[in-house]
Amino acid sequence: MRIIKENAQNYIRSLAECIGRDPASLESWRCIHMQFAEAAPGINPAFPLGTLQAMQAEYKIADCDVVLCQDRDILLIGQAPGVDILHELQTRITEAAEVHDKPQSHLHDLFYGWRDIRKILLSKVPDAASVTLPDDLANFGETAYVSEAFAAAKKCRSARNPMHILVVEDDDMTRRFVSNLFKEEYALITAKDAREAIVNYLLHAPDIVFLDINLPDHNGFQVLKEIIHKDPEAYVVMFSGNSYLDNITHALNAGASGFVPKPFSKEKMRHYIEDCAIARAGGNG
Repeated sequence: MRIIKENAQNYIRSLAECIGRDPASLESWRCIHMQFAEAAPGINPAFPLGTLQAMQAEYKIADCDVVLCQDRDILLIGQAPGVDILHELQTRITEAAEVHDKPQSHLHDLFYGWRDIRKILLSKVPDAASVTLPDDLANFGETAYVSEAFAAAKKCRSARNPMHILVVEDDDMTRRFVSNLFKEEYALITAKDAREAIVNYLLHAPDIVFLDINLPDHNGFQVLKEIIHKDPEAYVVMFSGNSYLDNITHALNAGASGFVPKPFSKEKMRHYIEDCAIARAGGNG
Protein backbone atom coordinates (compact mmCIF):
# COMPACT_ATOMS: atom_id res chain seq x y z
CA MET A 1 0.00 0.00 0.00
CA ARG A 2 1.26 3.44 -0.94
CA ILE A 3 0.03 6.85 0.20
CA ILE A 4 0.16 9.37 -2.66
CA LYS A 5 0.12 12.89 -1.27
CA GLU A 6 2.86 15.30 -2.36
CA ASN A 7 2.85 14.06 -5.97
CA ALA A 8 -0.89 13.41 -6.17
CA GLN A 9 -1.43 15.87 -9.04
CA ASN A 10 1.24 14.22 -11.20
CA TYR A 11 -0.07 10.77 -10.31
CA ILE A 12 -3.64 11.69 -11.26
CA ARG A 13 -2.58 13.40 -14.48
CA SER A 14 -0.46 10.43 -15.53
CA LEU A 15 -3.27 7.95 -14.81
CA ALA A 16 -5.82 10.04 -16.73
CA GLU A 17 -3.57 10.14 -19.78
CA CYS A 18 -2.84 6.41 -19.49
CA ILE A 19 -6.54 5.52 -19.40
CA GLY A 20 -7.17 7.63 -22.47
CA ARG A 21 -4.44 5.84 -24.44
CA ASP A 22 -5.37 2.19 -23.78
CA PRO A 23 -8.08 1.25 -21.25
CA ALA A 24 -7.47 -2.46 -21.97
CA SER A 25 -4.12 -2.29 -20.17
CA LEU A 26 -6.07 -1.53 -16.98
CA GLU A 27 -8.59 -4.35 -17.38
CA SER A 28 -8.01 -5.75 -13.88
CA TRP A 29 -7.90 -2.42 -12.01
CA ARG A 30 -10.58 -0.85 -9.84
CA CYS A 31 -10.96 2.53 -8.12
CA ILE A 32 -13.11 3.53 -5.15
CA HIS A 33 -13.79 7.26 -5.27
CA MET A 34 -14.49 8.65 -1.78
CA GLN A 35 -16.13 12.09 -1.81
CA PHE A 36 -16.16 14.16 1.35
CA ALA A 37 -19.00 16.66 1.65
CA GLU A 38 -17.23 19.27 3.78
CA ALA A 39 -15.19 21.77 1.81
CA ALA A 40 -11.87 23.03 3.10
CA PRO A 41 -8.58 24.11 1.50
CA GLY A 42 -5.53 21.89 1.34
CA ILE A 43 -5.10 18.14 1.18
CA ASN A 44 -7.87 16.59 3.26
CA PRO A 45 -7.16 18.23 6.64
CA ALA A 46 -10.12 16.38 8.18
CA PHE A 47 -8.36 13.02 7.88
CA PRO A 48 -5.38 12.36 10.20
CA LEU A 49 -2.36 11.27 8.18
CA GLY A 50 -1.08 9.31 11.17
CA THR A 51 -4.07 6.97 10.93
CA LEU A 52 -3.36 6.37 7.26
CA GLN A 53 0.29 5.65 7.99
CA ALA A 54 -0.72 3.11 10.63
CA MET A 55 -2.96 1.44 8.06
CA GLN A 56 -0.07 1.51 5.58
CA ALA A 57 2.01 -0.58 7.97
CA GLU A 58 -0.87 -3.02 8.40
CA TYR A 59 -1.50 -3.35 4.65
CA LYS A 60 2.16 -3.04 3.59
CA ILE A 61 2.04 -6.03 1.21
CA ALA A 62 -1.17 -4.90 -0.50
CA ASP A 63 -0.66 -3.70 -4.07
CA CYS A 64 -2.86 -0.61 -3.89
CA ASP A 65 -2.59 3.17 -3.78
CA VAL A 66 -4.35 5.68 -1.54
CA VAL A 67 -4.41 9.02 -3.35
CA LEU A 68 -5.15 12.16 -1.31
CA CYS A 69 -6.57 14.72 -3.73
CA GLN A 70 -6.36 18.49 -3.28
CA ASP A 71 -10.16 18.76 -3.22
CA ARG A 72 -10.13 16.40 -0.20
CA ASP A 73 -11.46 13.40 -2.13
CA ILE A 74 -9.64 10.08 -1.70
CA LEU A 75 -9.01 7.56 -4.47
CA LEU A 76 -8.37 3.92 -3.56
CA ILE A 77 -6.82 2.13 -6.55
CA GLY A 78 -5.91 -1.54 -6.81
CA GLN A 79 -6.26 -4.70 -8.90
CA ALA A 80 -9.46 -6.75 -8.98
CA PRO A 81 -8.08 -9.74 -7.02
CA GLY A 82 -7.53 -7.36 -4.11
CA VAL A 83 -10.78 -5.43 -4.36
CA ASP A 84 -11.77 -6.69 -0.90
CA ILE A 85 -8.79 -4.81 0.50
CA LEU A 86 -10.03 -1.64 -1.17
CA HIS A 87 -13.40 -2.07 0.54
CA GLU A 88 -11.66 -2.71 3.87
CA LEU A 89 -9.66 0.49 3.44
CA GLN A 90 -12.82 2.36 2.49
CA THR A 91 -14.55 1.18 5.67
CA ARG A 92 -11.58 2.00 7.89
CA ILE A 93 -11.15 5.46 6.37
CA THR A 94 -14.86 6.21 6.69
CA GLU A 95 -14.85 5.19 10.35
CA ALA A 96 -11.73 7.22 11.16
CA ALA A 97 -12.58 10.37 9.18
CA GLU A 98 -13.10 13.42 11.40
CA VAL A 99 -16.09 14.83 9.53
CA HIS A 100 -19.74 15.27 10.35
CA ASP A 101 -20.98 13.77 7.09
CA LYS A 102 -19.43 10.47 6.10
CA PRO A 103 -18.08 10.29 2.55
CA GLN A 104 -20.00 8.94 -0.40
CA SER A 105 -18.12 6.14 -2.13
CA HIS A 106 -18.38 4.82 -5.69
CA LEU A 107 -16.60 1.82 -7.22
CA HIS A 108 -15.30 2.27 -10.78
CA ASP A 109 -13.87 -0.28 -13.20
CA LEU A 110 -10.89 1.33 -14.94
CA PHE A 111 -11.56 -0.70 -18.10
CA TYR A 112 -15.32 -0.91 -18.55
CA GLY A 113 -15.95 2.42 -16.83
CA TRP A 114 -12.85 4.20 -18.10
CA ARG A 115 -14.73 7.20 -19.48
CA ASP A 116 -16.34 7.94 -16.10
CA ILE A 117 -13.17 7.58 -14.04
CA ARG A 118 -11.13 9.55 -16.60
CA LYS A 119 -13.64 12.39 -16.37
CA ILE A 120 -13.27 12.36 -12.58
CA LEU A 121 -9.48 12.38 -12.81
CA LEU A 122 -9.37 15.19 -15.36
CA SER A 123 -11.65 17.30 -13.17
CA LYS A 124 -8.92 17.19 -10.52
CA VAL A 125 -6.15 18.26 -12.93
CA PRO A 126 -7.75 20.71 -15.38
CA ASP A 127 -4.34 21.63 -16.76
CA ALA A 128 -3.63 18.03 -17.84
CA ALA A 129 -1.41 18.02 -20.92
CA SER A 130 -0.07 15.29 -23.13
CA VAL A 131 3.23 13.64 -22.25
CA THR A 132 6.14 14.07 -24.63
CA LEU A 133 9.08 11.74 -24.92
CA PRO A 134 12.40 13.01 -23.55
CA ASP A 135 15.12 13.63 -26.12
CA ASP A 136 17.74 11.59 -24.27
CA LEU A 137 18.26 8.14 -25.77
CA ALA A 138 20.39 5.27 -24.51
CA ASN A 139 23.49 4.25 -26.45
CA PHE A 140 22.73 0.96 -28.18
CA GLY A 141 25.85 1.02 -30.35
CA GLU A 142 26.19 1.41 -34.10
CA THR A 143 23.01 0.61 -36.02
CA ALA A 144 23.47 2.62 -39.21
CA TYR A 145 24.57 -0.51 -41.05
CA VAL A 146 21.02 -1.88 -40.91
CA SER A 147 19.25 1.37 -41.86
CA GLU A 148 18.76 0.28 -45.49
CA ALA A 149 17.34 -3.07 -44.37
CA PHE A 150 14.92 -1.24 -42.07
CA ALA A 151 13.72 1.04 -44.86
CA ALA A 152 13.07 -1.96 -47.12
CA ALA A 153 11.34 -4.01 -44.39
CA LYS A 154 9.15 -1.11 -43.34
CA LYS A 155 8.13 -0.43 -46.94
CA CYS A 156 6.66 -3.92 -47.37
CA ARG A 157 5.30 -4.25 -43.81
CA SER A 158 1.65 -3.53 -44.65
CA ALA A 159 1.55 -6.05 -47.51
CA ARG A 160 3.41 -9.02 -46.08
CA ASN A 161 1.80 -12.10 -44.62
CA PRO A 162 2.00 -13.47 -41.97
CA MET A 163 2.47 -10.67 -39.45
CA HIS A 164 5.94 -10.40 -37.90
CA ILE A 165 6.14 -10.40 -34.09
CA LEU A 166 9.25 -9.47 -32.11
CA VAL A 167 9.45 -10.86 -28.55
CA VAL A 168 12.07 -9.20 -26.32
CA GLU A 169 12.67 -11.25 -23.15
CA ASP A 170 15.90 -12.25 -21.41
CA ASP A 171 14.53 -15.44 -19.87
CA ASP A 172 14.99 -18.37 -22.29
CA MET A 173 11.99 -20.37 -21.07
CA THR A 174 9.63 -17.40 -21.21
CA ARG A 175 10.89 -16.48 -24.66
CA ARG A 176 10.26 -20.00 -25.94
CA PHE A 177 6.86 -20.15 -24.26
CA VAL A 178 5.65 -16.95 -25.94
CA SER A 179 7.12 -18.01 -29.27
CA ASN A 180 5.38 -21.40 -29.09
CA LEU A 181 2.03 -19.70 -28.50
CA PHE A 182 2.01 -18.03 -31.90
CA LYS A 183 4.69 -19.62 -34.11
CA GLU A 184 2.09 -21.55 -36.14
CA GLU A 185 0.25 -18.36 -37.11
CA TYR A 186 2.89 -15.64 -37.27
CA ALA A 187 6.56 -15.05 -38.08
CA LEU A 188 8.29 -14.92 -34.69
CA ILE A 189 11.51 -12.99 -34.03
CA THR A 190 13.14 -13.00 -30.61
CA ALA A 191 15.73 -10.96 -28.74
CA LYS A 192 17.28 -11.61 -25.34
CA ASP A 193 18.54 -8.08 -24.58
CA ALA A 194 18.10 -4.44 -25.57
CA ARG A 195 20.91 -4.33 -28.12
CA GLU A 196 19.58 -7.40 -29.96
CA ALA A 197 16.06 -5.95 -29.80
CA ILE A 198 17.07 -2.74 -31.58
CA VAL A 199 19.04 -4.57 -34.29
CA ASN A 200 16.23 -7.09 -34.90
CA TYR A 201 13.67 -4.30 -35.04
CA LEU A 202 15.68 -2.48 -37.71
CA LEU A 203 16.30 -5.68 -39.67
CA HIS A 204 12.68 -6.86 -39.73
CA ALA A 205 10.45 -3.82 -38.98
CA PRO A 206 8.05 -6.13 -37.10
CA ASP A 207 4.35 -5.38 -37.00
CA ILE A 208 4.23 -5.65 -33.20
CA VAL A 209 6.76 -5.88 -30.37
CA PHE A 210 6.23 -7.51 -26.98
CA LEU A 211 8.90 -5.86 -24.86
CA ASP A 212 9.94 -6.80 -21.33
CA ILE A 213 10.64 -3.89 -18.99
CA ASN A 214 13.51 -5.62 -17.19
CA LEU A 215 16.40 -6.44 -19.52
CA PRO A 216 20.04 -7.23 -18.62
CA ASP A 217 21.73 -4.39 -20.53
CA HIS A 218 19.19 -1.54 -20.73
CA ASN A 219 15.80 -0.70 -19.28
CA GLY A 220 12.88 -1.67 -21.50
CA PHE A 221 11.63 1.92 -21.41
CA GLN A 222 14.88 3.02 -23.05
CA VAL A 223 14.32 0.44 -25.79
CA LEU A 224 10.78 1.76 -26.24
CA LYS A 225 12.10 5.32 -26.69
CA GLU A 226 14.68 4.19 -29.23
CA ILE A 227 12.17 2.18 -31.27
CA ILE A 228 9.66 5.03 -31.37
CA HIS A 229 12.46 7.48 -32.18
CA LYS A 230 13.39 5.39 -35.24
CA ASP A 231 9.83 4.38 -36.14
CA PRO A 232 6.99 6.63 -34.90
CA GLU A 233 4.51 4.08 -36.31
CA ALA A 234 5.84 1.30 -34.06
CA TYR A 235 3.31 -0.81 -32.16
CA VAL A 236 4.94 -1.84 -28.88
CA VAL A 237 3.31 -3.71 -25.99
CA MET A 238 5.26 -3.70 -22.72
CA PHE A 239 5.11 -6.57 -20.24
CA SER A 240 6.44 -7.25 -16.78
CA GLY A 241 6.01 -9.50 -13.77
CA ASN A 242 5.59 -6.30 -11.77
CA SER A 243 2.25 -5.03 -13.02
CA TYR A 244 2.36 -2.00 -10.73
CA LEU A 245 0.23 0.90 -11.85
CA ASP A 246 3.39 3.00 -12.23
CA ASN A 247 4.75 0.56 -14.81
CA ILE A 248 1.51 0.64 -16.79
CA THR A 249 1.14 4.43 -16.78
CA HIS A 250 4.84 4.94 -17.57
CA ALA A 251 4.67 2.52 -20.51
CA LEU A 252 1.53 3.98 -22.11
CA ASN A 253 2.51 7.60 -21.54
CA ALA A 254 5.93 6.90 -23.07
CA GLY A 255 4.33 5.69 -26.29
CA ALA A 256 3.56 1.99 -25.78
CA SER A 257 0.32 0.73 -27.34
CA GLY A 258 -0.48 -1.57 -24.43
CA PHE A 259 0.68 -3.48 -21.36
CA VAL A 260 0.47 -7.20 -20.56
CA PRO A 261 1.20 -8.53 -17.04
CA LYS A 262 2.99 -11.79 -16.39
CA PRO A 263 2.06 -14.63 -16.34
CA PHE A 264 1.01 -14.22 -19.95
CA SER A 265 -2.55 -14.57 -21.15
CA LYS A 266 -2.76 -15.77 -24.75
CA GLU A 267 -6.11 -14.01 -25.13
CA LYS A 268 -4.65 -10.73 -23.88
CA MET A 269 -1.70 -10.94 -26.27
CA ARG A 270 -3.97 -11.90 -29.15
CA HIS A 271 -6.10 -8.84 -28.41
CA TYR A 272 -3.11 -6.62 -29.15
CA ILE A 273 -2.03 -8.62 -32.20
CA GLU A 274 -5.50 -8.24 -33.70
CA ASP A 275 -5.64 -4.56 -32.75
CA CYS A 276 -2.26 -4.04 -34.40
CA ALA A 277 -3.48 -5.78 -37.58
CA ILE A 278 -6.47 -3.42 -37.72
CA ALA A 279 -4.23 -0.40 -37.13
CA ARG A 280 -1.80 -1.51 -39.85
CA ALA A 281 -4.62 -2.13 -42.32
CA GLY A 282 -6.15 1.26 -41.61
CA GLY A 283 -2.92 3.22 -41.72
CA ASN A 284 -1.03 1.11 -44.26
CA GLY A 285 2.00 1.42 -41.97
